[in-house]
Amino acid sequence: MGNAMTFNGRPMLFGRPMVFGVTVDPWNPLNLPAYTIRVQLTDTTYDCSNKGFPGTWVSRGNGVWDITYENTSWRRLMTDSIGFWGNKKEHSILGMNSTGVTNMERFEDCAQAYLKGTIPLFDTTALTDVTNAFYEAYYVEGGQLALYQQMSAQANPPASHSGCFTRCGRNSTAESQAETSQIPSSWGGNAT
Repeated sequence: MGNAMTFNGRPMLFGRPMVFGVTVDPWNPLNLPAYTIRVQLTDTTYDCSNKGFPGTWVSRGNGVWDITYENTSWRRLMTDSIGFWGNKKEHSILGMNSTGVTNMERFEDCAQAYLKGTIPLFDTTALTDVTNAFYEAYYVEGGQLALYQQMSAQANPPASHSGCFTRCGRNSTAESQAETSQIPSSWGGNAT
């Protein structure tokens, strides 16, 4: 099969996982359109449309929303919508197509008890600023270490990254706390 191989027993083609012969983008496995985030709200009755939130919000049913914000700056995007003080809603990020996004400063800033689940991997190659992106996301259940490793290992890591994972997962599982303890303090982790 030429460039075919396996990784952890999963078939790969050109370095990407294959599902039933279809190549899946590991940074966008939900195949979301450009500049789109998919979130799941705990409150399935909350209507995010017509709230004046940034971007276009489209309901997928059962509390699942696709947010399309066609801008290379996602600065405070979630903070200024469902993370905003008057609208705080428990949610998890199911996936995103962030290709081309350069700024995620304060993306989920002060999420505290409102961001749940695991932070998914997403395209970080164009990012230059992730300052306080997941600051105080106390109940994140994981994903922060893999995201840090991905960003810090890329050819051009984000130059501004202080506080990116400060207190991330602090009130969550022991595993999530252990992830943050392996992230350097310069990125907001607990490692020295």
